[in-house]
Amino acid sequence: MVNFEGSKIIKLNFSNERVEKEGPFNINNTFNTHVNYDEEQKKCNCIYEIFMETPDEDVDFSLEFKMLGFFSYDGDDKKQIHLEATKVLYPYVQTAVMNLMNSFGYPNFLLPPLELSIDDINS
Repeated sequence: MVNFEGSKIIKLNFSNERVEKEGPFNINNTFNTHVNYDEEQKKCNCIYEIFMETPDEDVDFSLEFKMLGFFSYDGDDKKQIHLEATKVLYPYVQTAVMNLMNSFGYPNFLLPPLELSIDDINS
């Protein structure tokens, strides 16, 4: 139903300062997606946003990341298009974040698998 046409990173903010803590720490991860439609051209874009931060007061860590994916689509079911565009874009987001985290000194960092269903999509 959706055809991936490309992507680009549109926002990246990273802060990391270990104040007193060495070793691993917890990271809270939230995400959101938005899909904008050009119904005349049967095109849409999906913005995938991630925000990560730590609840640990001894570590200043945050990552804000946005990727924009470009798609063409068939059909009229916007919830299904939204779900498919998000699922197609996710591996690109996951790879980009993994590579960024590796370059920031966090080897083997991987976002958790995407768990998203049609019921999670707000129309």
